[in-house]
Amino acid sequence: VGCGGRFSGPPGPQEIALSADQQELDAGAQMLARAAITDFSGRDLPKEAVQWESSDPQVASVTPADPTGQTARITAGEKGGPVTITARAGDRSATLSLTVKGPTAPPVSFAQDIQPIFTRSCALPDCHGDPEEFAAEGLVLTPGRSYENSVGVPAAQVRAGNVLRIEPGQPDRSYLLAKIRGTHRQLGGVGARMPLDGSLPEEDMQKIARWIEAGAPNN
Repeated sequence: VGCGGRFSGPPGPQEIALSADQQELDAGAQMLARAAITDFSGRDLPKEAVQWESSDPQVASVTPADPTGQTARITAGEKGGPVTITARAGDRSATLSLTVKGPTAPPVSFAQDIQPIFTRSCALPDCHGDPEEFAAEGLVLTPGRSYENSVGVPAAQVRAGNVLRIEPGQPDRSYLLAKIRGTHRQLGGVGARMPLDGSLPEEDMQKIARWIEAGAPNN
């Protein structure tokens, strides 16, 4: 420089610019990501090798898609969630943040998923089975009667009268689910958590909540 020469800067990669087709991927989908490598002067380095890695290969894996690795293929896994993809060239690195949408859960069926829960845990002779005059609060949950007795029906235990046993689309305001969760007093309810012989498995409670959130269809 002192002799009038031109300082070209340190050799090798100085910046990595990453780009991708999108920031969200469905489970099992693929897309390409690209790394543009430049030196100190901003010149492209098309032959510079790039190494890629994923913060969680179960969410998304990444593999080179060309000889230099400047293009990579990202494959979304089945796990779902956020993931960080890192590209390295020389002593430089850059990251790309992605979200993988996990597989969509199948719709919950009242006949195939919800009624069996009621039948084995609630529609018992000394609880919510037939005949109606012996069923607690008049709530019969036997097959063929449970839907009409629960969906859109006011909860008898709530004096205010503005809480439904099952309010379609509103799991947190549905008294039947609150009784199962043990949160019924927050809705103005009384009595013990149901069922009396112990709480339902978390999987069953989640199914009921998902069914109500979907509008409590009679499917």
